Amino acid sequence: MNKSDDSTGRQNHSNHTTIAELTGMSSVTAAPVFTGKNWFINRLTPTVVLTKLKAMAAMFNWRPSLRHHLSDTHPVGTPFEFRATIEFVNWDSKCGVHVVFSAGKMRVHSGPAKKADLTVRFKGYQQMRQFFSGADTFHMLLDNTTGTASK
Repeated sequence: MNKSDDSTGRQNHSNHTTIAELTGMSSVTAAPVFTGKNWFINRLTPTVVLTKLKAMAAMFNWRPSLRHHLSDTHPVGTPFEFRATIEFVNWDSKCGVHVVFSAGKMRVHSGPAKKADLTVRFKGYQQMRQFFSGADTFHMLLDNTTGTASK
């Protein structure tokens, strides 16, 4: 390496090897690339999640074979109703959706919930898309791939 002192007394390394060169990666591929496509997909993710949850709510609310999971009579004769508020948000809690189960219905709202019984935080949009794409969501929650699930 060629070293020469500049006027400030610091050494100038003119022929230095970068980490990207050592690892065989160019500096362009070493850094995350943000393209218009990535930006668009990330902006669209909360809307897609909201739409999928609304479709799920329609199925729960209108199909008798599924509706009994929200409100029914227990085999011993005691009526029961599932009541909970579950929110799905990004790490900063600024973007997300929440689901409210009450009165035998499932309702979906955009944005974080004011008071949630369960919060599922995602590390980023990619994890949110993966969670709602039909991946092994139970395993994702157990190994903390999504981020955190808190009560």
